Amino acid sequence: ITWRPVVLSFSFTSKELKADPTPSLHEKLEPLDIKVLVDYVRESTTHVVARKRNISKSLQALINGRYIVDHTFIDAIISVTQSKNDEISPLESEFESNWPNELEHLPPRGSESTQRASDAYAPDPARQEIFDGYTFVFCDQSQFENLIGPIKNGRGKALLRQVDPSRTKLEDFIRYVKDVAGEKGLGEFEDGSEGKGVVVVR
Repeated sequence: ITWRPVVLSFSFTSKELKADPTPSLHEKLEPLDIKVLVDYVRESTTHVVARKRNISKSLQALINGRYIVDHTFIDAIISVTQSKNDEISPLESEFESNWPNELEHLPPRGSESTQRASDAYAPDPARQEIFDGYTFVFCDQSQFENLIGPIKNGRGKALLRQVDPSRTKLEDFIRYVKDVAGEKGLGEFEDGSEGKGVVVVR
């Protein structure tokens, strides 16, 4: 049997975390030499298990060439590791053909602005530099903390410039963004780029 190292990073809601679901997952998966993590670890995570596609951990997985799957993937793994009538399990008899197809276990679509075919979620090394040359300016602390990981993984930069609508002057914010972009003044942005530059995230 040619067993690939499998490390599942789970995305749980705060309510799910309070119930502490990890012991039962360890019990199911560790006998199969599958590691269970709550955090996303770039160096070791092979799959993100999530209920949605458009979350921070899923984005990190896509950028780093990892799979995103839903919880049915766990059931599929367990199924192919079960032996019947004292025979070896399907996974032991033929690993490659019996290993569950990750793209058949994608999390459900959410409110994404685009709807892509399943194969668009396959690992793609080209995504590893997807944000190279971009600087993202965030106006909200929670959004900044939520997305800084994927942006850095994609070789982009993330900055936090909190905005208070009752106090922040528009001119000051524009001046800050243009300074980040390497431009001066309050006029329009120069249109000589290759599509990269500064992205403001409200």
